[in-house]
Amino acid sequence: MSQIPAAPTKPNMFEHLPLENWDGVPTPLIPLPELRGTPIDISGMPQLARENPGFIETPLRVVGIRFAETGKVYDFDAGATRLKLNDGVVVEAAEKGLMLGWVAKPPLTIENAQLNLKLPPLLRLAGTEDHEQAKKAASMGVEATMKTQDAVNKHRLPMKVLKVEYTLDLRKSVIYFASEDRVDFRELLRELVHLLRSKVELRQVGARDQSKLTGGIGPCGEELCCSRFIDKFHNVTIKMAKDQDLSLKPTKVTGVCGRLKCCLAYEEQAYVDARREMPRKGKCVSCKSGGCGVVKDVNFLKRTVTVQFDDGGVQVLPASEVVEEKTMNNDFSYKDETVVGSSDDASDLELDESERE
Repeated sequence: MSQIPAAPTKPNMFEHLPLENWDGVPTPLIPLPELRGTPIDISGMPQLARENPGFIETPLRVVGIRFAETGKVYDFDAGATRLKLNDGVVVEAAEKGLMLGWVAKPPLTIENAQLNLKLPPLLRLAGTEDHEQAKKAASMGVEATMKTQDAVNKHRLPMKVLKVEYTLDLRKSVIYFASEDRVDFRELLRELVHLLRSKVELRQVGARDQSKLTGGIGPCGEELCCSRFIDKFHNVTIKMAKDQDLSLKPTKVTGVCGRLKCCLAYEEQAYVDARREMPRKGKCVSCKSGGCGVVKDVNFLKRTVTVQFDDGGVQVLPASEVVEEKTMNNDFSYKDETVVGSSDDASDLELDESERE
C-alpha cells in the first residue's frame, strides 16, 4: 500500500521575526512602511491662499448709517453686531467724529476678496446713555448757534450762522454758515475755541443746503422738498422747464433758495418720453379721420393735440389719431452718418471747362 504524501506545509511568516510568548501566542514585530511626501497641485488654489496659506478671507457685512432724517447714507462695517432697520448705533465718522446714527440700510453680506473695501467699523449699539448724551449735544448746539451769531456780529463779518453741531463726546463742534463773499474768520475762530470750549470747524454751504438746514414753505404751500425727503440734490436745468412748457419767469421756476426748483426734475423723464411719441408744435400733421393741418398746441398730460386745419378749423384730437408728416423742410440725420468730404473745404479746387458744362 503506497503512502499518501503529506500536504505541503504553509510557510511560517513569523520565522524571521522575533517572538514574544504571551499566553503561548507568538506576537510578531511588524515594521511600519516608509512614508513618502506626495506633491500637491496648487494651481487651482486662490492666489491669496498660495501667498498666505494661514489667512482666511471673511465676508464683509456692510450697513448704511444715516445721521440726519434727510441726510446722506454712509457705509460702515457692521462686524458681528446684529442690527435691524432704525436701530441706534454709535460710530466714528471720518469727518464728523463720534456720532449717533440710525440704520438706514440693513446689513448686507458681501465677499470682499475682489472689492477689497476698507470701511470704518461700527463701534456699538446705542444705549440709554448715548441717547441722553445726544439730547444734551443738540441742546448745546442750539445755544452755541446764538453765541456764534453774536460773535459774528461783533466782528462784523458778512456771514449767517445756520447751525452748530456737537459730536457725541462734545469734543468737536461743526459750524455751518452761509456767505456770498469770502470771509476772513481767523480772529473769529480763535474766539470761538474759547467760547464753545471745543475744537471748532467752520463749513460754508450753498444756497440749497441753506434752505435744507433752515427749512421753510415752498411756493406750492408744502414743506420744502429738500428739508423733507431729498437726500441728494438733482441736476436741474432750464431745459427741463422748456420741455414741460412752463413759464420761464424767474419767479415761477425758482424756489426759496433762489435756484431752479428741484421738482422740475421729478417729471422730466415722463415729458421726454411723451415728446418722442407725440407730434411737435408747428409741424404739419395728417389725421387718420382725414384732413391735414398744423399743430398749434400739445398737451402732454392729456395726450391731446390742437390742430388747425387747412380750411381754418381748429380741433383738439388724441395724439394717437394724428401723424406727423415728413416734409422736405425737415432736417434728417442718420445714426451712422459721417461726413467724409465737402467742396466747401476745398477752396482751391478748380473745375475744367468740360466739368463746368
